[in-house]
Amino acid sequence: MRRAAVSGPTALVLLLVSGAAAPAESPRQFDYVCEATLTITAQVIGTRPPPRKVTRRYSVDLDRNLWCWNDDACQDTAGPIARVTDDEIVFLDSPERQFTIRRRDGKLAFTVPALQTTRGTCRLETFTPITGSGADSPHP
Repeated sequence: MRRAAVSGPTALVLLLVSGAAAPAESPRQFDYVCEATLTITAQVIGTRPPPRKVTRRYSVDLDRNLWCWNDDACQDTAGPIARVTDDEIVFLDSPERQFTIRRRDGKLAFTVPALQTTRGTCRLETFTPITGSGADSPHP
């Protein structure tokens, strides 16, 4: 007995129903470790300092809409996440400053107008719990 080949939309439906094509779910809690270059853009008296390499670690909790700058063990830097899309996460650093990390490739972009720019690449790491001040505040 010969089996009929299944193709086209029917094959796609069967594949999706079987779960074989279901992508792995993205983690909801993770750290980003970012290697970046910080460049001072402000007008300075004398010589402007050269760009410098920096490493930053950010703890991210999408379930609580919360992030922190882990360099201080999240003691004073816990704050809300401004926006999460499939493409990027926008972090609120202060009411007038935010930075983004592109999800597909980890590109970091952080600009403090008239002061500095930071550009780099981030990689996912194991989540470090956010326990510092601000961690218990509601973050819509």
